[in-house]
Amino acid sequence: MAAQAEHHIAKIITKLKLRSPSPSSNEITSLLNTAQMHLMDLGALLPTASTPPHHLALSRSLYEQAALAYLNAKDTEKFESCVDKLYAYYFELPQDLQGDIGDRNKVLALYLLHLSTDEKRNQKFAEEIWRLDTFGVDRKTDRYLAYADQLHSFIQAGFYDLAWKAITGGQVPSKEFLVFAPYFIERIRDGSAANAEVAYEDGISLASAKALLRLDSEGAVVEFARSRGWPIKDGYIYPARSTSAEGEDGDRSQSRFYWRELLANMIEDAKQLETIV
Repeated sequence: MAAQAEHHIAKIITKLKLRSPSPSSNEITSLLNTAQMHLMDLGALLPTASTPPHHLALSRSLYEQAALAYLNAKDTEKFESCVDKLYAYYFELPQDLQGDIGDRNKVLALYLLHLSTDEKRNQKFAEEIWRLDTFGVDRKTDRYLAYADQLHSFIQAGFYDLAWKAITGGQVPSKEFLVFAPYFIERIRDGSAANAEVAYEDGISLASAKALLRLDSEGAVVEFARSRGWPIKDGYIYPARSTSAEGEDGDRSQSRFYWRELLANMIEDAKQLETIV
């Protein structure tokens, strides 16, 4: 009975790992529900200190692969639900029962990036970092956690050139992390555009704006400018600042100089990357 249940769960874990074709969210839920019935047969639906270690490893792997599969299916709500279940394995079991860490760091790093996509959850992100440090999880040298932590820091600090390189420059630790790339790319462009509104009130060429905004063509720059209500004339766009963003003339001049110098460096870096590619 136990061996049969273990066999069925192992087969379901294998199916959850498939990426071509990858299961849909509904299919993942169906597989997970079936596996949970087998966990009940083993008495391992909820992890406890009395659960046999090999059953703990099996059930943890089930939820890890379900979490990754849900993320691949872009169902972040169910991804987060699986992460919640995994916390019992990661942080509540005695250390000597946790065994191999499995995909713990990958799952937790992806959860951190998931939190990063919602600026209202910055406090939750900080709490999760505190939890990792409290439980002695090495987030500085682990490639998954270090990547998530650094990318979040780059975005928050406005280091958009570094964030861009982290996303597109071969630093992504595994393909699962690419799920969040579209969001962060959009955020980088929005942040760069906001800076341009300070630095380039008197205009910026389409070519320079293309490099600054990391867009594929000048036509895409024109579309982006129109979406933000920026005037376009004679090959230049004129980033328009909102009246609420305007300060005193002296402050505006100093701020404009600072951002123009910074963005000039970003544009040069972006053009060099285009040349390399």
